[in-house]
Amino acid sequence: MFDPLWLLCVVAICLLASGSSSAVTVRHGFRETVIARGLDAPTAMAVAPDGRIFVTQQLGDVRIIKDGTLLPEPFATVPVIAEGEQGLIGIALDPLFAVNGFVYLHYTATTPGVHNRVIRLTAVGDVAAPDSEVVVIELPDLGSTSHNGGALRFGPDGFLYIGVGENSLADEAQSLESPLGKILRIASDGSIPATNPFFGATTGINRAIWAFGLRNPFTFAFEPGSGRMLINDVGQDDWEEINEGLPGANYGWPRAEGATDDPELTSPLYAYSHEAGCAIVGGAFYPLLSPQFPAEYAGDYFFADLCAGWIGHYDFATRSASLDFATGAGLLVDLTLAPEGGLYYLERRNGLLVRIDYITNGQPPVDPLPPIDPVPPVVDVTPPVIEQAPMNQTIAVGQSVTFTVRAFGETPLFYQWRRNDVDIPGATSSSYTQGMVTMADNGAHFSVRVWNVNGEATSATATVTVPLLQKGRQKSSKSVPTPRIARPRR
Repeated sequence: MFDPLWLLCVVAICLLASGSSSAVTVRHGFRETVIARGLDAPTAMAVAPDGRIFVTQQLGDVRIIKDGTLLPEPFATVPVIAEGEQGLIGIALDPLFAVNGFVYLHYTATTPGVHNRVIRLTAVGDVAAPDSEVVVIELPDLGSTSHNGGALRFGPDGFLYIGVGENSLADEAQSLESPLGKILRIASDGSIPATNPFFGATTGINRAIWAFGLRNPFTFAFEPGSGRMLINDVGQDDWEEINEGLPGANYGWPRAEGATDDPELTSPLYAYSHEAGCAIVGGAFYPLLSPQFPAEYAGDYFFADLCAGWIGHYDFATRSASLDFATGAGLLVDLTLAPEGGLYYLERRNGLLVRIDYITNGQPPVDPLPPIDPVPPVVDVTPPVIEQAPMNQTIAVGQSVTFTVRAFGETPLFYQWRRNDVDIPGATSSSYTQGMVTMADNGAHFSVRVWNVNGEATSATATVTVPLLQKGRQKSSKSVPTPRIARPRR
């Protein structure tokens, strides 16, 4: 999670703070509001569709902040070891949380050996249902208390992405025979997608590797709409990195830290030196259709530094970052968007959840935007319309088959693919790929349900045809090709 010098950093910052509860300065035109106090060593958060905020605490409790109040009873408590950077370190809510109540946790388990584990719980109201725990994935035993990663996020493809640190074993980050120092991608039930970039070149848990060469990816984020992924990698000697999330990419650790011209490595999108901070944390894309902040922030990526206590933002248009959106916070660990358009930050030192908003108070903003002629809003109340249904396909044994649907309607749109009228776990994007077709797949039919807040639509079915092998000829054995490592963008 943090740097090996984390404890030293904590001591230094606490001494400088002298017990002050808040000395944060936000950019002109903005204000901060403390939403909740009393959190104990918070590490990560996730916002539910109904506005509740789930916060993980390093010692094993999951707390809920509801209607601005920290509920007295934990949502759940998991048994953890919390030495150094271990403990309860990540959380994600299922894309269909409003329907299924699934909550995913990443924590350091104590048995049978000390190792990190991802589980799923089911929410019933404000608590986890008894006996609802399902183990999703078990990671290898740990040899160090440092560099555990932690972040859990669902991608736009419906798969669960997991940030895994190299556990102070730097060379493991470059090895495809270890899940350490990686971004892993799995289905929500723990199965591994055959479309992962190294699926055919690895075995076991290593088939989950989606990108590698990372030191300590404690936080990362996906941009709503575009699906763009940015990975924050905590550095060692000189640089903190923001990396473009790409399948099969090698981000260089420990061969490189910061920018590199090695053609085999993917150089960071942006990096800042340790003169400006010590550990990059948080990650939130501000919406292009900005609901609150001025237009200059639309589409920007917000991030923070644990030790320096600032919040910055990266502007894709100018390819530059500003590190002074907010300054003076204590031990920032996570950022996310508030439903009404503000920016939440989680502050570990004082156990605070804080929201930053743009000040309007019913009046023109302090820094007014250009006037816009009033136009009556157009309200879309129609359910999704399927413009192009998945198509029938004829696929040879051993090949993969991909079905795609094109739908339009009020966003966000949600998808659920079905095989022979049964939901496919984790198949919740606009396309679905099944690998390694066999004769048993002949005649299988696939459809997809698409819905939004206004209703739903179900596509026509598409059928797989697997041709029979000719007499006298044996089926050829085709292995999954080994993908090539992604090259850096120019």
